Amino acid sequence: MRVGGSDIFHGYCIDVFNAAVELLPYALPYKFVPYGDGHSNPVKTDLLYMITTGAFDAVVGDTTITTNRTKMVDFTQPYIESGLVVVAPVQKLNSSAWAFLRPFTPMMWCVTGLFFLAVGVVVWILERRTNDDFRGPPRRQLVTVACYTASLTSILTVEQLSSPIKGIESLMASNDPIGYQHGTFIDTYLTEEFNIQRSRLVSLNSEEEYEKALKDGPQKGGVAAIVDMRAYMELFLSTRCDFSIVGQEFTKMGWGFAFPRDSPLAIDMSTAILKLSENGNYKRFMTSGLQGKLAARKVQSKKWTAYHLRAFGGCF
Repeated sequence: MRVGGSDIFHGYCIDVFNAAVELLPYALPYKFVPYGDGHSNPVKTDLLYMITTGAFDAVVGDTTITTNRTKMVDFTQPYIESGLVVVAPVQKLNSSAWAFLRPFTPMMWCVTGLFFLAVGVVVWILERRTNDDFRGPPRRQLVTVACYTASLTSILTVEQLSSPIKGIESLMASNDPIGYQHGTFIDTYLTEEFNIQRSRLVSLNSEEEYEKALKDGPQKGGVAAIVDMRAYMELFLSTRCDFSIVGQEFTKMGWGFAFPRDSPLAIDMSTAILKLSENGNYKRFMTSGLQGKLAARKVQSKKWTAYHLRAFGGCF
């Protein structure tokens, strides 16, 4: 982020770079030059190419390290790991009289019930001769233990968010449009690695466009889901509760600073980044930068959802 019209810039990537430069064993004069029009995201590959032409000496920013990009420039040690995730609209499951049955499939409940009955009968036979608590009609004993088990299951069950999209596999099996961040490698990655048709991919430029496309959905010209880096998506979700990450992170990548091929700066800056991690200063940037903005989302995610009385109606 640029401060006014000056040459001073702030931000997570800038702060890490400045701190790493201070750990170099020599002085490194440098000047930040903004790239792009300030409205749409610039194409990162074009920016990296300008290093090869000598227009820039380095690229400092949220640049993902990919195989194709390493053929043009040398990257430093990753200063943050951030893989690709799928974000989709979610809805809260409503409570019902049989809400306590959701954690298990019907088959799992059947198997669990059979094992419970078998163990209960064995314990009852062994204990009823010496333990007064196990005496009485077998039907009364089994019903008592069954009600306790069902109640315990209900207590341990937490209401969950639901989405028809379960991850990247769901998107591969459908024909719905998919959003991605303009100027990144994601469109090429999805088409080459997952054989997703390019016609399904929708380029988006801002968080506002992300939100509108997800709310509109495919029926109104929007998208079914968005694929982007986890770091971006966690920031996006920190103030939006109608969407969530679905499925697992399906790549392991990182951001790095880019330098010309065979530049000693790539090695020296990598060493400096490792020092930042070892001396604990790196955590300071995480706390004040990305992690600080995610505090509200994390606190909210820890809240328990209370069931209404009707959620336990099936137990009785």
